[in-house]
Amino acid sequence: MTAFKQKFAERKTIRQRRKTDPDFRSSDDQRLAAEKAYQKRTLKEKLALTGAYAEEKSYTLKWRLNWAILIIGFLTAFVYVILFFV
Repeated sequence: MTAFKQKFAERKTIRQRRKTDPDFRSSDDQRLAAEKAYQKRTLKEKLALTGAYAEEKSYTLKWRLNWAILIIGFLTAFVYVILFFV
């Protein structure tokens, strides 16, 4: 079974259990509230750009910028060589 089908089946069983079992529904509501709170907290941390996340982002941006500068430099040199010999 693919991951998509498995996840779809899990969601279907959760929906069915929420309809029939009030205890499961209350615990599922608590789980959803905790997940939403965690998601908001991590989103705020990521948007703040502090700590390890900021270091990781700055490293990847530096790496991409270095490659972009290198590629532009090679392309510029290539154009000058072509124009010199034409």
